[in-house]
Amino acid sequence: MNYSEPVRIRVARFWSDGLLNGQCRKALLRLTMFLMLAPIVYAEENIQAFMLASQSENRLLPEDGLIERITHELSMVYRTVPAVAKLRLFSPWTPGKVILGLEKGGKVKLAAGELEEVSAANEKYGPVTKKPFRSLEAVTLTFAKPYNADELVKVYSQLPGVKYAEADRMVGDGDRVVREVKSREIVHYTFSKGWGDCPSGCIHRHFWEIQVEDKKVTLIKEHGDPLP
Repeated sequence: MNYSEPVRIRVARFWSDGLLNGQCRKALLRLTMFLMLAPIVYAEENIQAFMLASQSENRLLPEDGLIERITHELSMVYRTVPAVAKLRLFSPWTPGKVILGLEKGGKVKLAAGELEEVSAANEKYGPVTKKPFRSLEAVTLTFAKPYNADELVKVYSQLPGVKYAEADRMVGDGDRVVREVKSREIVHYTFSKGWGDCPSGCIHRHFWEIQVEDKKVTLIKEHGDPLP
């Protein structure tokens, strides 16, 4: 995701590219309406919540209501600890995108529909765009839905005709947000800002540990390298 773009452009791009549907489209429809009335940080909370929800579960798509819950939690956190509102969650992979290494002749077979299990998975989880590599027996699958790429890898790596499956990984590192559900009422967040040669992994990192309990937000601990 390109965070140099204005939020309104990002929302429009997600919508027009078909990357969101179902509950995700409904959430962003509500977001678009609020953009005319609410501060821009509200939009950022929704986008951050969507990304965090997509990465925090061992599911292809977030469970119903999770994006809305995380948006509410982030809204409270940002008001209480404004410093973390500036952080932007680094995504380790491109949502809804997976690379398949195929056995010899696999690209031709896939195009002809002869890899039946792969074609069936594409039909089940699609719509999907297939882009073969020119010099490799491999193909990139890009789905209309913003699936958790690690879960897509689990699905496709087990199919006949597939030698390997891997997510389309992002290079480097950046800001991180970890959400841990401690109980029904308590959620623990660890925010961290990374800087210093982040394309190679970030030399420095500063942390904020925050607890959300019902309507109360508590900064438990702030530590790490001094902020630049």
